[in-house]
Amino acid sequence: MLKIFPYIILITCLTSVSAYADQRDILAAQSYIQSGNPSQAISTSKTLLGDSSLNEDERRQLLEIIADAELMITRAKHYENVTAAVEALETIIKEFPKQVYEPEYIDRIIHLYWNQNKIEETQSTILDLQNRYPNSKEAQRSWLMLGEIQFMNGQYAEARNAFLRFALNVPRESAEGRVVRMWTALVDYEEQRYPQALQELDLVFAQQPELITSNDNIYSRYITVLQIQNQNNRAIEHTDAFLAEYKKSMHSPAIRLLHADLLLGQPDPNIKEIIRAYDLLAVQEAATIIGRQAFMRKMMLQAREKDTYRDLKPVIIALKRIANQNQMSEVEDEALLHEARLWEKVITKDTEHSPKGAGEASLQQFSRATSSTNPQTVAQAKNEGQASFTRQIGALIQQKEWLSV
Repeated sequence: MLKIFPYIILITCLTSVSAYADQRDILAAQSYIQSGNPSQAISTSKTLLGDSSLNEDERRQLLEIIADAELMITRAKHYENVTAAVEALETIIKEFPKQVYEPEYIDRIIHLYWNQNKIEETQSTILDLQNRYPNSKEAQRSWLMLGEIQFMNGQYAEARNAFLRFALNVPRESAEGRVVRMWTALVDYEEQRYPQALQELDLVFAQQPELITSNDNIYSRYITVLQIQNQNNRAIEHTDAFLAEYKKSMHSPAIRLLHADLLLGQPDPNIKEIIRAYDLLAVQEAATIIGRQAFMRKMMLQAREKDTYRDLKPVIIALKRIANQNQMSEVEDEALLHEARLWEKVITKDTEHSPKGAGEASLQQFSRATSSTNPQTVAQAKNEGQASFTRQIGALIQQKEWLSV
């Protein structure tokens, strides 16, 4: 027995040294992340994983190191490719389903997809999380991101529901509460509930303006709803701020057009400067809806002091051509509205030379413009069309021409 005892001690010592060596190697692999060398951390960890003597805790530690290193690399490359990081997290879930809190790992995968702008993968992973772990805090938080995705896809009813689900779990006056109120207001905006949208957006702006101004998509909508609700002075102030901050934004042309429109509505506007603004947009954005709208508005502004059919006829012809070339669009709708206005101008200002069918042409184009998808165009066409109809009926009665019908 005494002869065997030294061997038992030796085996025990060797086992302890081996375990110590394994843990020391794992710590070495971890240190590469801390020193900013994630590639070496991955390489070392993968080498160590080849050791069949590792226990489950050691394997999980090494896989966690690989996942952390892949995440570090992915962030450094601005999420250009998240595949390796996602696979590293999925490996941990697959190999240790009972040892890890899976919703946390799924949440990390969701944010990786989101940061790479892989919207379909983000949405499908969120739905998987909500289906399998509906009561987890990660699933509850995911409703906000799901709502944003549905908003981007134009699914406004679904987005509203998602935002409400998220709001149930956060205090209304908290930072998260303000975020969800902002998104719900944006749904109101898209569904043309403009008073409600502006009321909520104003409250959010008063409490945390950067929530709105830090995102050009959101800020442009806030400015637009200000204009729709006739808050024109505030809208001008914000268009100036927007254009100073977001010169290259995809929304800049629309905001520049709106800025010119707002200036035109001010007392004693600088007509030359506004025409120049429209003209610049018409040239720079010639192939877009914004450019064509700017061109039409420039023409109408240049024709503002012209009253005769002879002077207005070329503008009417140009508007007809624009409408024909841009059918089933906001450009056509606006061209029809402008043409109706010019016919009305001819009828009232140049009665002697007004074509016989001018009145009918005016009403017809007002009527067609009321089918627009733009609510402002619809409202203007209805109001002005009704006024034209009333005036024409009044003129017929006064002339007693109805007796000859």
